[in-house]
Amino acid sequence: MFDHKAFGAEACHFFKNKDRLLDLPCAVGDTVYYIPFGSNIIECVVAQITIEPFEEIGMSFHCYGGIAFDMRFIGKTVFLTREAAEAAVEERRSKHDNS
Repeated sequence: MFDHKAFGAEACHFFKNKDRLLDLPCAVGDTVYYIPFGSNIIECVVAQITIEPFEEIGMSFHCYGGIAFDMRFIGKTVFLTREAAEAAVEERRSKHDNS
């Protein structure tokens, strides 16, 4: 198994071109917050990140419990902080109440 903690900033000399390093929105082990519908917030722990170089989406995230998402959903139904998820729920409620 790949030990990602063994490769810190000091290991960057392994990369020929530092401009090609990825800055991911979250990492394996991070908690993200999924709102499938309504106001139900589900905490998910990222278990795997898949990079698909030949796909239009390019990157997908897989959580324990079978939840998966791609970059398009971050900020829409998947949030990186609980606060952002709660703000999205409040926004949905206000839109629903005003319609």
